[in-house]
Amino acid sequence: MAKTHKVYLAGGFLLVAVVAVATYFFWFLPEEQRRDKGDEEPTEEELADIYMVVNGNYVTHEKFDRYVQQVSRDRFEENLSREELREEAKTKIVEDLVLEDLFKEKEIIITEKEIQDRYNRFIQSIAAVETREDYLSYREDRGFPRKETENYVERLARIEKLVDAYMNDYHEDLEPTEEDIHNEYQEYYEEQKEKEESLENILVFENVKENIRSYLLRKNAVAKANEDFEEMEERANIIFIE
Repeated sequence: MAKTHKVYLAGGFLLVAVVAVATYFFWFLPEEQRRDKGDEEPTEEELADIYMVVNGNYVTHEKFDRYVQQVSRDRFEENLSREELREEAKTKIVEDLVLEDLFKEKEIIITEKEIQDRYNRFIQSIAAVETREDYLSYREDRGFPRKETENYVERLARIEKLVDAYMNDYHEDLEPTEEDIHNEYQEYYEEQKEKEESLENILVFENVKENIRSYLLRKNAVAKANEDFEEMEERANIIFIE
């Protein structure tokens, strides 16, 4: 479900974890009609517009078609059949709504500042982009609707905060061992030894030990979050409205 990349940054020589829950990165969560399980049943008119229900969350035909269009756009090179597109769209809908349930369970609420911080990271990585508006226009020019990009950026901010929550809640269980840290450094050392002309350019273990510890702690938190997500996905109650 997730990918974790480690990067050594020049200057501060910090080992950082860039956590990307790739399954969700290019999928915005539609503004679904949501009902708590204790609410009254939908009317016949409302049912006529509902395609599927995931854990009590209603997905309309319009929203489902939008997912199909997104799959078609983002995976056009794979030449998926119509049926394959529809199956992929169903999968993405379930994943998105289960992730929303996990956010809710962990009480993940983000601030405008946290969202802007996420925009700033994109802004810093794209030379032609200087503001949030620039970034939204940049994505629009590449075929991504503004609302989709806004939800995409917010989703990334929420995912990172979710990982932070796991790091806090399960810190003792997720703490890497000294052996883990040494093994991670050894892997880095061997990789760099093949690239560097001089061993003097390779970072010394003691200088990066704590950064490696933080990286592995975050990596373990991602794994724990993935595990909980997969369990919730397996238990998901999915109903298709005929």
